[in-house]
Amino acid sequence: MEKEIILVLILGGLASLDLTEAFQSMWSQPLVSGPLIGWLLGNWQDGLLIGVLLQLLWLWYVPLGIAVFPDAAVG
Repeated sequence: MEKEIILVLILGGLASLDLTEAFQSMWSQPLVSGPLIGWLLGNWQDGLLIGVLLQLLWLWYVPLGIAVFPDAAVG
């Protein structure tokens, strides 16, 4: 179980790098990271289902049009 936790933490680190200007590869999108974490834990179908549901919530958060995306580097 410790091996899976370490792998999930590494994937979380890659997702946090994806929110910056470096290494943007969509790791932070729930539709991508959900099945990967589910696969690491042994149940990719549930990871995909949770990823799809969280992606729908993420789409509500992403600004469309002229809205300004919150910059985490300002703080």
